[in-house]
Amino acid sequence: MSLLEECLHYLEQPGFERFIEAWLEKYRRLGHLGGRIQLEHLNKMEQEALGLLLGMDLGEGTLQLDYRSFQKQWSQTRFESVDFLEVLTLLRQDPLYSRRELRHQQALQVQTFCDTLLTKYAGTPAFTFLEHYFKTDVRLVYHICHEEGYPILLEHVLQALNALPVYQNKTELLPVFSWRLTRDPHYFDQGMAHDLLLRGIAFHFQQDLDGSVDNRHDLLFQAGVLRDDLSNACLICHIVPCSHPQSWQAFYDDYEPWNMTLYNLMQVEGPFSQSAIYMVENPSVFRELALHVKIRQLDVGLVCSNGQINLSTYRLIDRLLTSGCTINYAGDWDPEGLQIADKLVSRYPRIHLWGYDVHALKVIGLKQTEISESRQSLLKHYRHPILRAMAREIRNTSLFGYQEGLLEKMKKSLI
Repeated sequence: MSLLEECLHYLEQPGFERFIEAWLEKYRRLGHLGGRIQLEHLNKMEQEALGLLLGMDLGEGTLQLDYRSFQKQWSQTRFESVDFLEVLTLLRQDPLYSRRELRHQQALQVQTFCDTLLTKYAGTPAFTFLEHYFKTDVRLVYHICHEEGYPILLEHVLQALNALPVYQNKTELLPVFSWRLTRDPHYFDQGMAHDLLLRGIAFHFQQDLDGSVDNRHDLLFQAGVLRDDLSNACLICHIVPCSHPQSWQAFYDDYEPWNMTLYNLMQVEGPFSQSAIYMVENPSVFRELALHVKIRQLDVGLVCSNGQINLSTYRLIDRLLTSGCTINYAGDWDPEGLQIADKLVSRYPRIHLWGYDVHALKVIGLKQTEISESRQSLLKHYRHPILRAMAREIRNTSLFGYQEGLLEKMKKSLI
């Protein structure tokens, strides 16, 4: 066994672990061995090992040592001729770099990685996003240099952006799309692959990415990718496409409420029959209105969003407005209900707010003993003037209004 091997074997004892790591960190910071190390709370094993090597009494559990003093002590051991820096490198089992050297190597690694992919994807739909992503992602160096699976993940995302079904005027379920590209039906369900794909889609179609569930579903839909087209649904009554498909027509003629899925909607093409559409938030209110229009055979359509508006409801609204229908919306008069209405009319300025009346709030309003700070905050951020007026009244009176209290008035307003 050579002297170097003996030295390595000696310093591999557990009592030297923190001592070795302290000098490694000094080298990383300074680019050379120097400065001073300090180790506190030395255990008995460390006290004995370091005390024997350094000829020091470490019974108090603390070591303070500058490199010049260590060199002097090292020269008095039988390892005097052994290069301590070489020992550190071998103990670490890979090249030892200063932080400056490491940053330089990482910069070269990142540049090579980026240049390779930009060349590979030049002229493809994914290229402009890739170029933008490399310029703006603040964690790019970490991803490239420290995440082993990142290169494969990024390539899967780029391949997905180049193969969006919308390019062929088609749609595809997300699990099928994922399987086709990665052989994993859940690859783009969540995590970094999901987030990067959505960033790419938003960039490609010049849309905002706000992180909400509706926004994510909407972006995927624009790309021709459907997360789920069967459970994504809304309630409708007396609404029919102009092509009069048999299944829709039967429900339409009988004024039967039914749960229209995104799949159902996508199976029909062309415009819808023009009519006045009344849209509500609450299923029980929708049921009462559906019975009312059926008994009186009123030529109006009904939609129920069942709270937060989902993708199937948004897509139906798109189709109805494009077909020339008028849409009237009524929701609850509480912070969350007004927020839903505000988002809806901001997205679709042609939608009319139906029945919003500060005087009616005083009649049907339910007094709140307390309105939380978060709900109070919601009341300050609506954009539509009618909703701002409702919010002011709620703040002044602590009254919330619910659609059930307006049901008879709503029935009378149907034409």
